[in-house]
Amino acid sequence: MNRLYSFPEMPDLTGENFELRLNNCTTRKTVSDNYYEFCFFSSGRASFAIGSRKYNVAANTVILIPPEISHTITSTDSSSACRDITLRITPGFLHSLPGYSPDYDYFIHAAGSADAKYIYPLGSAAFHSICSRLFDLLQEINCNRFGKETKIRLCISEIIFDLNRIIYELDTPDKMKEHLQLNNGLIQYIERHLNEDLTIDQLARTFYISRSQILQTFKKNFGITVHQYITKRRLEMCRKALCQNTTITKMFRQYGFRDYTSFYRAFKKEYGISPKEYKISHIQPVQI
Repeated sequence: MNRLYSFPEMPDLTGENFELRLNNCTTRKTVSDNYYEFCFFSSGRASFAIGSRKYNVAANTVILIPPEISHTITSTDSSSACRDITLRITPGFLHSLPGYSPDYDYFIHAAGSADAKYIYPLGSAAFHSICSRLFDLLQEINCNRFGKETKIRLCISEIIFDLNRIIYELDTPDKMKEHLQLNNGLIQYIERHLNEDLTIDQLARTFYISRSQILQTFKKNFGITVHQYITKRRLEMCRKALCQNTTITKMFRQYGFRDYTSFYRAFKKEYGISPKEYKISHIQPVQI
């Protein structure tokens, strides 16, 4: 297993542990310990043995494994890379997260029921929304800004809460699922047209709904405006492109920013440093 990031202990966070890993997997040894494990399976195909059961999983799937449940992952697709991002936290760390409430435990009850459920295939929009939170966490871990430890906790808290919300909505009646499908449809459309001039009127015409419905949907489900969401997604794509050594002049236009000044201001506001500084600090050999 290639490990790019590993944080097995954070003594300045009340002594509780968490780990965050980016994995290229062929076969990983059987694990059974005192961690909640959240495996975000992003590409390839694999077989998960969880307890006495076996599951086949594909991309855009989340696997949630409670403590003391043995599990093994084996790649079953030789034609493409098998990758996942794994977040592991102890029960004590989970319970100490900011704003912890019973809402954080929905997935725990589902995994601990008589008909335990561990595997959740998500739509691409929901999966990428969670992965965006994970990249925010990686960004915070790699920075040295004021309140770093608190922000790390907040990032993990948002990831766990979003997972519970998504899983709850997957398990709810059809009316909720229709609402979720509209949200996913809007997000997928935005993802495919980030390089275009996206407007609320355009989205309303495309989905045959009113402007006010779109405004309410985004504010209720994401806590931000449509414009803020589009800007964040464009900045995230630019950030990834910078890490792949794409030229700045080519990249910001490719993802929908009309001029460098507006891109520069938005990027520095979001990440705390300029695009050039970010690129220089992140183009480096991968640790194995």
